[in-house]
Amino acid sequence: MPGIQNLLKRSHGIYYFRFYVPADLVERIGRRELTYSLGTGDRLDAQRLSTILRVLHFELTAYLKNFDPMYYAPEDLQAMARRFYERALAAAREKRFSSVLRSCPEGGPSEADLMADHYGDMIGMLAECRQRNEFGPVRESVNEVMEYEGTRIDRSSTEYSHLAHYTLRAVLELQKTLYDWQTGTDNRTASDTLFRPGEVEPVAGSAAVAAGETCVTVAAEADDSGVSFSELVKRFHAHHARAWKPKTIVKYSTCLKFAVDLLGAEKPIGEIRKADIRKVRDTLNKLPRNWRTLYSGLNASGASEKAVADSAEPMKPSAVNAYLGALSSLFSWAMKEGYRESNPASQIKVQQTVRAEDQRDPFSADQLNLIFAAPVFRGVRSALRWKEPGNRIIRDERYWVPVIGLYSGMRLGEIFNLLKSDIQNENGIQFFTIREAKTRAGVRRLPVHPVLIDAGLVNRVNELDEGASLFPQSHPAKFSKFFARFLDSLGMTDERLVFHSFRHTFADALRQARIDEPLAKALIGHSDGSVTGRYGAGYSIETLHDGISAVSYEGLEGIFETS
Repeated sequence: MPGIQNLLKRSHGIYYFRFYVPADLVERIGRRELTYSLGTGDRLDAQRLSTILRVLHFELTAYLKNFDPMYYAPEDLQAMARRFYERALAAAREKRFSSVLRSCPEGGPSEADLMADHYGDMIGMLAECRQRNEFGPVRESVNEVMEYEGTRIDRSSTEYSHLAHYTLRAVLELQKTLYDWQTGTDNRTASDTLFRPGEVEPVAGSAAVAAGETCVTVAAEADDSGVSFSELVKRFHAHHARAWKPKTIVKYSTCLKFAVDLLGAEKPIGEIRKADIRKVRDTLNKLPRNWRTLYSGLNASGASEKAVADSAEPMKPSAVNAYLGALSSLFSWAMKEGYRESNPASQIKVQQTVRAEDQRDPFSADQLNLIFAAPVFRGVRSALRWKEPGNRIIRDERYWVPVIGLYSGMRLGEIFNLLKSDIQNENGIQFFTIREAKTRAGVRRLPVHPVLIDAGLVNRVNELDEGASLFPQSHPAKFSKFFARFLDSLGMTDERLVFHSFRHTFADALRQARIDEPLAKALIGHSDGSVTGRYGAGYSIETLHDGISAVSYEGLEGIFETS
């Protein structure tokens, strides 16, 4: 059928329509292809809808080829920036009330302090960019504004310069708001009059922009070879500020600050070599996990020397590699942006013979029976006295998260990311939609095991408010600490036994049930590297349900059923 390559099917069974943008329109539209969900899993319906879209596509492209770009007055561009600011502020407010900031596990500064420092750095950097008429850090935001407004503005035009100027002011104002939130000021008034409700910036101000007083054309590129290490880190953060979650900001802030302090804030990025990255690696290899607490008065170099003298146990290779990975990400971005021609952190890491997640043991049948015979699952005296037997079964996260882990194999983070809307139904089969995972293969549909349904999980979910988290009272780090104490209370002190052991136990159960390896990988969320595994839309929900329903554990039959 002509053009059938435009009709494709997602892994979750829904068809979508893809059409290619003509080469002479790519610059204006900003994409080489466009995709639209057809909202149906029926192929005949999808073909009918795609025929309509194909006709509209041809008409639209013909229209655009003869379309003269619109001229935008400064007032129009100001309005676009205001709408962008309001959307960003609303998203930040929503994220603020759904995020839980914690103290660093090694006793260092709290996440709130690190976030405040981050926003302070962003304010300083953006303010300098505004003074120097540099709009590189907000180009992604400018593209977002144009995409939302349904327009494309030539980057060499005056209108683009104006829009970039107003967008930078919007991002700067947003960073000031986020900083005030972190430092205890909730009800602030925008310092920039452009974003104060009811106020309109005089057109004369925009005329000044056109005259070059506050904004210049962004076509000219400055020579960035002499940018300092600390300045590069600030620009890296600014580029990703709106896309990163708070925990990602904290991760990069911690890792990159270490490297900046060790190598020197003013070191030109063009002078950073692999020898410098090896210095970072070798220093980290000597430091214990909680070195900031143990050696609070020392810098990294001094602390590493003291740690060697004290024969302190160094941090794990996975922790060192997290620092090195952040550096590699920084320099990969710097290459894309033209700051450097190479990545000095590439391929520099600490070798691990076994992956961190594989350094865990599955639970044995006896250990499983001991775990689920504990008061948490059979009855506690009270919520606080959860180690003592009683007649109260409290079905909170301490009850549900281990049971879900055992009968789904989900990672702890995947479980805590679940919302009410992530429990869906197709052809009478309830399933989890895992939206966020460590790997692309981890994003998947996973049928709810019959044991979880019999235990009342779906009924509990149905009682939640729309958009609610399944377990809003906790988070992965907090729960991991509880589960470690829980295992200790049962005498399970082996460091290889952790919550992730449920995932290994689930994988063993799939093997015991003789589930084919490709299907088992689909359920666990591992990539199928075979040739056939790279083609097709994946398994049907019925096949996935049959596979997961075969999982069972000796001695646990019927203990989770609600009466």
